Amino acid sequence: MMWRAILPALPARHRGVTLAGFLVVGALALTAVLASHILPGSPTEIAKDHALRGPTWAEPFGFDDLGRSILSRVGHAYRVSLGVALASVGLALLAGVPLGLVAGYAEGALDQLIMRPLDVLMSFPAILLAIALMSVFGTGVALVALSLAVVYTPIVARVVRAAVLAVKVELYVDGARALGAPVLRLVLRHILPTRRPRCWSRPRCSWRSRSSWRPRSPSSASACAPRRLRWASCSPTAAASWCRRPGW
Repeated sequence: MMWRAILPALPARHRGVTLAGFLVVGALALTAVLASHILPGSPTEIAKDHALRGPTWAEPFGFDDLGRSILSRVGHAYRVSLGVALASVGLALLAGVPLGLVAGYAEGALDQLIMRPLDVLMSFPAILLAIALMSVFGTGVALVALSLAVVYTPIVARVVRAAVLAVKVELYVDGARALGAPVLRLVLRHILPTRRPRCWSRPRCSWRSRSSWRPRSPSSASACAPRRLRWASCSPTAAASWCRRPGW
């Protein structure tokens, strides 16, 4: 499993916090997948008798101004944010890691050919570039994930390229090269594994920012079908309703 490969590379004082973080993320993901079976109440059913009721043991988040369960709405809405985050991070890794490996190992003209277009993409603000891509190619969850992957692929590629440039001059890499190891074996067996924690750090940060980017961006709120439940349409509305007229 992934956490078994990451934990040994961390200092002993950080392993407990890292494991706790994995447990929290796993619990959130499990809640999103099984929201229809484990969460009480309906995320869409309107019950005016329950409007703005306070938290209870059965409903720890209370109800919104239309009597809908906020806990159920947040759990169902997390499916969209989780799907966008996983898809965009996966696509960014699939595109950025090979580009960074090739650019860092080859250097020269090939490095310039790969990295200069990626630098052009990085010159644009991330949210503005994602909005521009969605305005050109359309809306939808898949297109939101693809747009975010395009935005963050240059960042992943630059992190991997820097790691390769730092490792390729090490003595053990020169020794493997002198023994006749092919380029593919050098990169995949001797260079990439030593920098795996560093290459994983950027996608983990990107996952956090991308899962929270959609609720804040106006374009992301309109990027899905109108009837699709999302954080942008449930959490801010509930918070505004509670501020206007608290129910307890």
